[in-house]
Amino acid sequence: EDIRSLPLPSELKSRLLGAGLCLVRHCLLTPPAELAARLGQPLDQCRRMQLTVRDALARCTNDGGGGCGGFRLPDTAETLLLDVARSRAVPSMSASVDRLLQGGLSLCQLTELAGSAGSGKTQLCMQLCASVQLPAALGGLQGGAVYLDTEGSFSPRRQAQIASGLLLHCRRLADRMRQRRLPPGDDDDGNGVEGGGDGGDGPLTKEHLKALNEVSSLTVEQVMSNIYYFRCLSHVQLCAFAHESLERFLVGHPHVRLIVLDSIASPFRYEFDNAGQRNRQLAELAALLTRLAVSCRLAVLCTNQMTTRFGLTDAADSRVEPALGPSWCHVCNIRLVIERLEGGGGGGGCEDQRRRMRVLKHPAVRAGSSAVFQVCAVGVRDAFQDDVS
Repeated sequence: EDIRSLPLPSELKSRLLGAGLCLVRHCLLTPPAELAARLGQPLDQCRRMQLTVRDALARCTNDGGGGCGGFRLPDTAETLLLDVARSRAVPSMSASVDRLLQGGLSLCQLTELAGSAGSGKTQLCMQLCASVQLPAALGGLQGGAVYLDTEGSFSPRRQAQIASGLLLHCRRLADRMRQRRLPPGDDDDGNGVEGGGDGGDGPLTKEHLKALNEVSSLTVEQVMSNIYYFRCLSHVQLCAFAHESLERFLVGHPHVRLIVLDSIASPFRYEFDNAGQRNRQLAELAALLTRLAVSCRLAVLCTNQMTTRFGLTDAADSRVEPALGPSWCHVCNIRLVIERLEGGGGGGGCEDQRRRMRVLKHPAVRAGSSAVFQVCAVGVRDAFQDDVS
């Protein structure tokens, strides 16, 4: 495919054509060092140039990795590493959870969030639907969210309460930043929108000031209008919507950066007599969601229920684990479990709101790693923070 057919800046096209790189594959398959020598440009600039061309090609072909005349262009390990380094994540509003997950809920990944009833799965989902809308300078993605509800557990009133708590937190943060002249990452309450720590008095950048103005002008209604809710009463409705309508919806709403499926277990756990048929439909749905996550550069979060697996010979060997069996767990890129932490006081205080998130599977985090957070009136926050009323 001719490089001139891609939606690239005219200056970049002229530079590539002047170096004899007329075809897309020539530009992308040329090693960055050789490209730098041919163009007379710094190596880092040539790497960024190749990423720009690859992104333009992905937008044209809508396959996430780029194809050209039926030829699938390979990704080098260096390109993948650079892509990971520049990618962002959906913040949770808990610095401990974001640190555990290497910045938040990962884009281009299918994540499972399992937990027993009342563990806080839906609360975390609604928090992510709000925090994904934060400006990039404050750690968000400035995007929308799609919420697929199979259990009827979504509460618009609770979602509005979480959105209100998020905006109030950001406005308080903005006020402190203006007074102290601090960048966003140096707030001292630990819930940052980008993290905690106590900082000095550095100047605000133009990006930070713009983000502060954007947050100050946001309303709860605007946050709610960027969450697109779909009720799916059965696996038939869920699969029909996912396979026939979801991709078309995302094309019409390119700002969406998060898909929540709450939950994957409800329509698939009890509606099938044939396990093989159920596993096939689960695998097809997971493959579709993963493809959309990669091609649209968004995060997909599926909640799951817990079940008891009994030992073959001894009841003492029984254990509680996520439902749907090994066929489902193998297709998820990231697997997380959240559980309640029972407080000793029993007085309904902060200790009774605490949850632990534990990693079962993650490409960059050791299995068994965990973080403690709380679910409170304003949403998800770090455990034992004052700004939770």
